[in-house]
Amino acid sequence: MRDEAWRTTRGTGFVLGVLMLFGLSQLALGQPYISTRGGLVNTISGRADVHGARDLRWEKARQLLQLHDGDELRVAENSYVELLLNPGSYARLGGDSLVRMNNTGLMSLDLNLRRGSMEIEATNLKSVKRIRVSLNNRDFYIVKDGIYRFDVDPSGASGARVFKGEMQTMASNGHMKNLKKSAEADIEANGTVAFTKFDTHMMDSLSEWSAGRANQLARANARAMRSYMNNFSMYSPYYWPAGYFGMWGGGWFYDPFFGGYTFFPGYWFNSFYGPNFFGPPVIIVQQPNGTRRVESTNRGHETLFGNSGGGSKDSGGWSSFGGGGHGGESHPSSAPAPSMGGSFGGSMGRSESAGPRESVSRE
Repeated sequence: MRDEAWRTTRGTGFVLGVLMLFGLSQLALGQPYISTRGGLVNTISGRADVHGARDLRWEKARQLLQLHDGDELRVAENSYVELLLNPGSYARLGGDSLVRMNNTGLMSLDLNLRRGSMEIEATNLKSVKRIRVSLNNRDFYIVKDGIYRFDVDPSGASGARVFKGEMQTMASNGHMKNLKKSAEADIEANGTVAFTKFDTHMMDSLSEWSAGRANQLARANARAMRSYMNNFSMYSPYYWPAGYFGMWGGGWFYDPFFGGYTFFPGYWFNSFYGPNFFGPPVIIVQQPNGTRRVESTNRGHETLFGNSGGGSKDSGGWSSFGGGGHGGESHPSSAPAPSMGGSFGGSMGRSESAGPRESVSRE
């Protein structure tokens, strides 16, 4: 009996070992992440807590947690958090910050910074038109790719800066005012606003951490690209729903070594912090009927190798990754599954912990 039990255990262990090896091989490859929402917690350095719109208490936030409309995220002192917005865009928060996700829909992204500091690296905005950020009842609309900084002081004063790009806000005359590179809006606690200029080379701990993250994401992009192309096949787990990649100008790709998602653009581009990001020349597209085909990402999504299942050119509609309905999200089985669920103008930052210190230029 003991020998029989040992043989059974040995057999089970062998099967589990094979499954683990297979799982690790899949983990090493990573997979796309398909979603129609922003607000995924891509990384936490330190501690952060989340408060749901209907929750009565704060709970510890974790990596790959999907924030919902109305959720609040609180970042502890000497901590940092990175959120995914539309594919290619990130919101990075410094220590002692509080942000509310008013709307996580990609076409209506809306963040309310209530305390602390937030930097947004906006990319690929042609797909979503704009990102809305509110500070003390004043709205700002990011309308071009670039780097933007927002601060809310404990005194109630706040401010917004454009390091590169363009955003809009309502002026006192009732007309929209365009803020471009080096433009700054200082908002007093009483609501009065002054528009000035600032030095775009100013950096603090949050900006340095954000720049370091951009460099890490670029390295993850290069590693993911190698994995993607080395394992490219019609039966690959790397596929996007028809129309998704073109609609959003790219997609997120999980890198298990990096421990988060990096951007796969539908084109080559240079990050505003310096490093390059590369997109695959071809992708596997899955039609709503389950058939797959190979499409080019840089020649108008032309079908290169025919249609494996007899479908037609993609119509722009899409279904959730791995099946399911419209408007959902899918996380790769290889990635950890997210749970659904003082006046301004002085020091830019409020958290002084040491982030990645890389020599960068915002130019």
